[in-house]
Amino acid sequence: MSSPTTQMLNGLWASSSSDYFAVGGEIWHYDWTSWSKMSSLNDFNWLWGVHGTSSSDVFAVGYWGTIVHYDGVTWSPMKTNTDAHLQSVWASQSDVFVVGYDGTILHYHREVPVLKITKARMVSPSELGIDIEVTFPKDAPEESLRKVDFWASINGVPVSKTFDITRLVQPGDTNKEISFNYGSEWIEDPVPPRIINLADEGVPRFENNVAFALCGKCYWEGGLYSQEWAIPVEIPLPVIIIHGYLYTHKVDGWFLEKVADKLAYEGLGDFLGDYGYTNDSSWYRTLWSMPEITYEADKVTESEMYSIVELWVGAALQATYADRVNLIGHSTGGLVARYYSGTASTVDKVISIGTPHLGLTDFYANAFDKPNKEKADEIMRVPGTNEENLLRWFEPQYGESCLINAETGQPIEPEPYENSFNAAYNNDVHYYSIYANNRETLYKLWVRKRKNGTGWYEIVDPPDGAVNTCPGDGYVPAESTSAFPGGDSSILISGTNGGGTSKPHVFLCQDPEVQKKVLELLRK
Repeated sequence: MSSPTTQMLNGLWASSSSDYFAVGGEIWHYDWTSWSKMSSLNDFNWLWGVHGTSSSDVFAVGYWGTIVHYDGVTWSPMKTNTDAHLQSVWASQSDVFVVGYDGTILHYHREVPVLKITKARMVSPSELGIDIEVTFPKDAPEESLRKVDFWASINGVPVSKTFDITRLVQPGDTNKEISFNYGSEWIEDPVPPRIINLADEGVPRFENNVAFALCGKCYWEGGLYSQEWAIPVEIPLPVIIIHGYLYTHKVDGWFLEKVADKLAYEGLGDFLGDYGYTNDSSWYRTLWSMPEITYEADKVTESEMYSIVELWVGAALQATYADRVNLIGHSTGGLVARYYSGTASTVDKVISIGTPHLGLTDFYANAFDKPNKEKADEIMRVPGTNEENLLRWFEPQYGESCLINAETGQPIEPEPYENSFNAAYNNDVHYYSIYANNRETLYKLWVRKRKNGTGWYEIVDPPDGAVNTCPGDGYVPAESTSAFPGGDSSILISGTNGGGTSKPHVFLCQDPEVQKKVLELLRK
């Protein structure tokens, strides 16, 4: 490389690979293409050292106490209280140090802007809103534009955005709180809100929970920058909680929803709310539950149930920037979630809680309570039709028959019904089953043929000493809730060896250990 001058050059500093400053008898600038002269000895004394923080914040020092500053446009002398020869300079945003002859050390402290990103969250289906707190020093030029830069890598895409906050903060303002929409609602000449539209930035929709660091700095044009500030941002996939059969079951003509919601499900929603999930539709909603999410298992067919879940999922996707949801199903709700996810491409995780994956013995207890098979079959049909409802999903498919002939002591074969639950596992979905086995749970029924000649069965007391229970949650045997051959894992919350939940089946979602495990799986 040929030199642009015959003058002696003593110092060199670069803010980037295309921004070099050389000082000596003259000041030169190199942009990786060519050198350009910025000043000469006619302007300043001989210079020895140069350093800065950016291409618009450069210091040079030299003979007779000379310090000059470049603001991106002009080199200007600075007042010093020494005539010593100065040889070296180092600068940061807030401090400048200079050394020279006769042990001279100079320190110049500069007041710089301060930025804190106080909050960053989704404020609409595609927009990230950013709240900040800023301070600008009193000596910041009133006429200079005050700005804030943000940058992040969101779902694999680099995103950067600059906002003009000149009219929102003045020189001398300290810890000025500026919400993302402050100024945007002004009637006259509103200020654009501090939002990043993910769609406009080319960020793909979320197929998993998304976490990233949002960074920022504030400054005035041609002036000083604040230190960088970073805040972690987490955007979870939406969650849909699907209730069990009893939620819409009638007792003497009265629905149990309000009681069931309060006692069985409200706690799980509140718990997730403490960790960033919300059912507030005025912002970025991430949680759907009862009473909005409801169905009646005895009044819908499998295909109708699929369509109902499709509507729930569609609403969640429309309200968020997600392409997938997570389904939490309690009891029958876990079967509903499994059935839908088997062929849907919009589910990331299915978390079942106390779900009878292999049915439950109570299925037969209800059936044999009827006087004949025809009456029992009516339970399994949508009222007024011949179409099967979801109650057939409960037929036991344990490894050992749960029906015992009271007269022979032998299992009844074949069993009276054929299983109608046949949900495939989707390889693109993560399945988890949370269960308990610390309560005695109905497992075997002793039955005999009714004497009315119908060929139907009735339940009788088990023989003395016979065991008709097994470990479970008080309603569903652990053999059924833990059986998950196509799932990622089955998680035992409480065992018969002590410890764990004391909640029975209906209230499993209220159990603190269950809630913690649900959150852990959602974040997994």
